[in-house]
Amino acid sequence: MTQVDLSALLSKPAADVAPPKPLPDGIYLFQVEDHEAKIAGQNQNTVLEVNVTCLQALEISTPLEEGELPKKRRLSFWLTPDSLYRLKEFMEGTLRIEGGGKTLMDMVPEMKDRLFKGMVSQTSYTPKGKTASRIIDNITETYAVD
Repeated sequence: MTQVDLSALLSKPAADVAPPKPLPDGIYLFQVEDHEAKIAGQNQNTVLEVNVTCLQALEISTPLEEGELPKKRRLSFWLTPDSLYRLKEFMEGTLRIEGGGKTLMDMVPEMKDRLFKGMVSQTSYTPKGKTASRIIDNITETYAVD
């Protein structure tokens, strides 16, 4: 596990801390880094968080500035009986992991290092308890790499 130097990280002046700049709308190349299961949400369901790195802009609306990539992002898959199909579709259809006679549990470790294309869209987000919104980016669709 990576150690974090909190003194260096938190010694930054508060006035210099701003939300990350969202990626422009468009299609990007991503790579799966790792995954982690957590309990989350109001109903305390299990969610599989898939951590990905944005490697390259493929078709975007606004040019990127130097140093904007790579960027880390996360895809979340709720693990409930009614939503498991989304994880299956991502692994088989987007990442091209052969399902065959495997269980989803067998397939999950095979996600690591797989490439995929993702549509990034900017949306307005207002955190709970706040009145001011901000623009964030989300991976809204995923596609297999041809």
